[in-house]
Amino acid sequence: MESLVEAADKVPAWSIGDVETRLVKKLELENFSRPLCDHLRCPSKSTLYRLFDRVDEYDVAILKEGKASADRRFKITKTGIPVTHILERVEIDHTPVDVFLVDDRTGLPCGRPTVTMLLDKFSRMPLGYSIGYDDASTLAVMRALKNAILPKKPCTSVMPGLTVNHHWRPYGRIGCLVCDNGSEFHSDSLKAACFDLGIRILYCPPRQPRFKGSIERFLKTFNYGFAHKLPGTSFAKFYQRGDYDPLKHAVFTVGEFTHALEKWILDIYAQSPHRMIGTTPWQKWCEGELNVELQLPPRAEDIAVNLGLETERRLGKSGIHLHYLYYSSDDLQPIIDTYGPGISVRVTYDPDDIGTIWVWTPDSSDRILVRANLYEYANGLRLSQHKLIRVALLEQQKNDCVLENLMQGRIELMESIDKLLSSRSVRTRRKAAKTLGVNGDRPTGNLHQLVSEQPSQPKVQRETVMPQAPKRFESRPRSSL
Repeated sequence: MESLVEAADKVPAWSIGDVETRLVKKLELENFSRPLCDHLRCPSKSTLYRLFDRVDEYDVAILKEGKASADRRFKITKTGIPVTHILERVEIDHTPVDVFLVDDRTGLPCGRPTVTMLLDKFSRMPLGYSIGYDDASTLAVMRALKNAILPKKPCTSVMPGLTVNHHWRPYGRIGCLVCDNGSEFHSDSLKAACFDLGIRILYCPPRQPRFKGSIERFLKTFNYGFAHKLPGTSFAKFYQRGDYDPLKHAVFTVGEFTHALEKWILDIYAQSPHRMIGTTPWQKWCEGELNVELQLPPRAEDIAVNLGLETERRLGKSGIHLHYLYYSSDDLQPIIDTYGPGISVRVTYDPDDIGTIWVWTPDSSDRILVRANLYEYANGLRLSQHKLIRVALLEQQKNDCVLENLMQGRIELMESIDKLLSSRSVRTRRKAAKTLGVNGDRPTGNLHQLVSEQPSQPKVQRETVMPQAPKRFESRPRSSL
């Protein structure tokens, strides 16, 4: 048994042969101190197999997979944490979608997006989601949380003949948000947003997904019951593809995938009986609405403000310096008059649009909307795009505080993204889609804003040249006879 444990520690994919090798070495060392007549003989391999068969399956699993994995496999499943009403306990998690999506303009595959989903424990009804190429990030969590709390609008119908027959009813303030220990869930921005909205965050123990088993099971149903049936699916395992090439069969854009997803959630999943609740998630939610008053903040903009990314900055005479941009407004003057220059203030901003920020008044819940000094440049610009523009300007040794240079960098960024979207590499096209901020709410990202916010260029007069026909089709004058 000692040799078995050592083989499992040293060789992850151990076999009986590895155990036999270590046992032979141990017996050789032991026989050095024994007389020749008392030498120990190594059992045959068949004897080792018989001895191994006597070891408990749980102990074998510990040796092969580790104790945590063995506990998950052999632990008896019990009833989860009891909940009494809707929105009492909401679970959140991410999953890569097992489908390759294509770009709206080029039609080329851009890779697999990530879905962030929130599920109501009481009704098993999905509350909201976020689709995008931002991976598991704080931004994705904020988008999904905003979608879950606010009343839903019908998604844009982009596929003719595919009608969503049920309205997405769930909305309202969440009581407890259950999540894992990913860095995006431990961010200060999420903690501050949940504190402002009165949401309690509950973290599961590390590597214990059973504490939020409902969302884990739903995401598996989502991939196996929906994503794997779409053209362009990558399947969960590579060997399941066979001769199927997902890149050649990818046809869904982000907008079309969002449309199909809401159809599946509302008309198929929500209307199918759920074994754990004894009815459909739709019916269970409707029953729960009778006993709970759905709550929302007084103003819809409160959600957008509270769910922005948070930081702390000093307010000076020049305003607030954030991401190498200055933000100032006359409305900030009373704060300086009261507390003096250099006072630290709370700032929230939307990384999808750095044209404006929200500044919170010290010692109160009042907030002020402040524009960037270079608003013409920053309006509609994503934070990640601004960082790329600054890097390019610094490499060109240009001043990154001059509006003309920044606007020119914005144009060059758009041209660069166009080239990346047409690249032969899926990884490169995915990077371009991530830079544009492609998601379920904005299937083309902020490309239109990048184009519309360009400074007006003087029109260049060009001669109009009619296209010529190929030489082999050129007409020749007839020769006079």
